[in-house]
Amino acid sequence: VNTVPVYLLQYCRQLNATGAFCLPSVKELFAFQVIVCTCSDAHLLYRAGLTNSQLRIRRNCFQTFVTSSIQDCNMRGGVLEGVNEPHFTHLFVDEAAQATE
Repeated sequence: VNTVPVYLLQYCRQLNATGAFCLPSVKELFAFQVIVCTCSDAHLLYRAGLTNSQLRIRRNCFQTFVTSSIQDCNMRGGVLEGVNEPHFTHLFVDEAAQATE
């Protein structure tokens, strides 16, 4: 926290009690289409399965489940829209110039 300029702290997520930096919840992340993060945070998103490809796989599984459930109940149903669309449109990685990969 001490190394971040004061005028930037308003754009940083911090714990109220300690002032330490923290990540938003998954629910909050899904409210965004554009994310700005560090290399380390991008890795955390990847490890948590919050990539467009992993989200697409999960939505396709859900689509299959819903379709199967509808058929099992002899109900008519449609197709879930946006199953194959990307959730995040952009991921800006700060500090990328310092990365060696």
